[in-house]
Amino acid sequence: MEITSANQLVVESSDRQDEMPTGGSDAEIEQDADQFIMTSREAPIAENLMSVHDPNSMGDVEPVQTDSRIDPVVLGQLEEANPLDAFDVLANDILLSMSTGRSSNVSAEDPSHTSNDNLLVEFRSKVLRIDLFEAIEQDENVVLEIRELLCKLINLPSGLKFQNFLKVLEPLLDNIKQGFLKKKDGKAKLEEQTTRYDHLLDDITEFKAKLEAFRQETPVIQSQVAEIDSSIAQYRAKIEQLENHKTQLLAKEGLMKLKAQIAIKKIKESKSSQQEIAVLTDNGKVLEEKLGDLKQQLYELTSCFKM
Repeated sequence: MEITSANQLVVESSDRQDEMPTGGSDAEIEQDADQFIMTSREAPIAENLMSVHDPNSMGDVEPVQTDSRIDPVVLGQLEEANPLDAFDVLANDILLSMSTGRSSNVSAEDPSHTSNDNLLVEFRSKVLRIDLFEAIEQDENVVLEIRELLCKLINLPSGLKFQNFLKVLEPLLDNIKQGFLKKKDGKAKLEEQTTRYDHLLDDITEFKAKLEAFRQETPVIQSQVAEIDSSIAQYRAKIEQLENHKTQLLAKEGLMKLKAQIAIKKIKESKSSQQEIAVLTDNGKVLEEKLGDLKQQLYELTSCFKM
């Protein structure tokens, strides 16, 4: 059998209770207990308790210890499906046993009776509240308050029920608490990732705007690049022209150096020639003098010779 809600399980429990003998004050107590359990959680707490302990509807009964009527397998399925409904089922089972085991001979002015009623009221307000799951999520101290309350209820005549309930409830509360911690951690990580994602989107948006601006500037940049390329080409042509002129100048310089060397050589040769000319000139003068003497001698010879 698959259980989908707490009400389904409690109704089954009530149906089973209806199969018990219905005679005397015990049947009236069972009916009042079922009425207490099946009352909506939105109903006033004090009113629900009055319906259970109405002196006009209860007779003298002996305390009865009622065993739990909840199937552990069914409870496990319900706990896995919805922890809040599992709370309700366990709590309702305890309250039912408390109602059937309580004697109507207890005076309303009995302090212990009043204290027990207050504990039950507190139990219903803290454990059977509709927003229990949300309350635990909002304040972890709710778990501690529930545990403290159950520790007090364990000391009641039907404390064994609360003790068993606490054994089942504690790991469930721990799991819920751990679940909330994981949820909180996951939420923090999600917020961190969301923040990082938002920053990434901002960076992408900023870069996209820059890229768009760059694309708009691209024609101007391309035009400037073309102008620079043209200028570079002109400079290269000028450089090539200057290089050619440099080569020509260097060639001319080399030629002039060669000519200078030739001139130097000629100068050196001319100096040698001048010396030779001077020698030849001196020799010519000497020769002229000799020729003059020879001429004179010849003249004298011819003049003196007479036939």
